Amino acid sequence: MLRTTLLSLTVCAGAAAANAEAGFQPVNDRPFLDLIGEIEGPDGYDDIVLDAPLQPPRPITQMTINEVLEYQRALQLEGSHSSAVGRYQFIRKTLAYMVDKYEIDGDQLFGKVMQDSLARRMMVKCDFYEADASESRVGNCLARAWASLPMMSGEKAGQSYYGEVGTNKAHATRSEVLVALRQRFAEDPLPEYEVASNDPLPVIRNTRGSKVADRIPLEP
Repeated sequence: MLRTTLLSLTVCAGAAAANAEAGFQPVNDRPFLDLIGEIEGPDGYDDIVLDAPLQPPRPITQMTINEVLEYQRALQLEGSHSSAVGRYQFIRKTLAYMVDKYEIDGDQLFGKVMQDSLARRMMVKCDFYEADASESRVGNCLARAWASLPMMSGEKAGQSYYGEVGTNKAHATRSEVLVALRQRFAEDPLPEYEVASNDPLPVIRNTRGSKVADRIPLEP
């Protein structure tokens, strides 16, 4: 079962939307990534949809993005109820859209770094990295991205936004989501970082524009 106390709080490099103004704040997104990963892909980065009619030729993390898309297409042709793969359970439509939108090289491995990067892209769209975005608004947006998350407010509060579709239901409570969202911004002053969110793999830079690292740390 999920625990309200998520993995130990460790500050990761932050991120910001491409059009955000200067003055980025430190962000700890690992608790949320761990929460969504635990409920969406409990078997980790090589997780595939339950009861898949076809198995991938090798572990998902050892396949290129193009190979994963081909495998997902094969699942659809076999009548699978879902094409979701990976720790964050990307369906084929979402993966293909993101590859096209961000001009990601399909020959790159669908490994841990890439899956984390893609998840963060979805989080950017929900203003996860914006300090002035309310937890309720961010949470509701994220619930529209991942069916296993509960809506934070409104008539569907506590339920999956897609609860009326198939067997979808929320596998986390609002309290558990709030714990992760409230850990986004560190209380103690830390160096400010941003992520160039228009890059295929985010590049961490400080607010003075100096390059800090090639990509967001994979683990705390």
